[in-house]
Amino acid sequence: PLAGMIGLCESILERKEGLAGAFVRKLEIAVNSGRRMNQLIGDITDFTNMRDGKLKLERHPANFAQIFQTMLPLVAPSIERKALSLKTKIPENLPKVDVDENRIQQVLFNLINNAVKFTERGEVVIAVRELERATDIIRLRFTVRDTGIGIPAEQLSQLFRSFTQVDSSTTRKYGGTGLGLAICKRLVEIMGGEIHVQSTVHQGTSFSFE
Repeated sequence: PLAGMIGLCESILERKEGLAGAFVRKLEIAVNSGRRMNQLIGDITDFTNMRDGKLKLERHPANFAQIFQTMLPLVAPSIERKALSLKTKIPENLPKVDVDENRIQQVLFNLINNAVKFTERGEVVIAVRELERATDIIRLRFTVRDTGIGIPAEQLSQLFRSFTQVDSSTTRKYGGTGLGLAICKRLVEIMGGEIHVQSTVHQGTSFSFE
């Protein structure tokens, strides 16, 4: 039902010529609210499945160049809207690895959206590099770095807790459920990796996972 309502509003917006500006703005609010609700439902579903051990991973040889080609256009509008610089450091010769492409993309998309949300000026940098290659293992490190508001050192320990924001003022200003980073941590761990964060207040934050 929610997808139907969002789709209906979007179809009206596509033909918005002749519509009053106030009406268009209300439709845009409805679409954005619907998308946030969709994300909330998805987050809670994923979180519940992971908590109950019901999340199943698919494993296929992943082409990371294609993953980024698919994902980056989705975050480009919000980056352009805030006049931020997007930089990517993605080697062309990254090896194919048997992973769940959708879950890798979910973690990256969440981290990039967070970086954009908490950055008013400067840049968002996405980097990937190969750490290790052996007969039976390939280890990659993904990094998402921003020049945003940063996180106080004393609050880093609670960052990956479920339904937790670093403080209430952040929740009021930027929104969010406090589930996104908890889901990222669970997904990375289920895929056999670790996620780390480094941050300096007023200078930016860097999330990396392997």
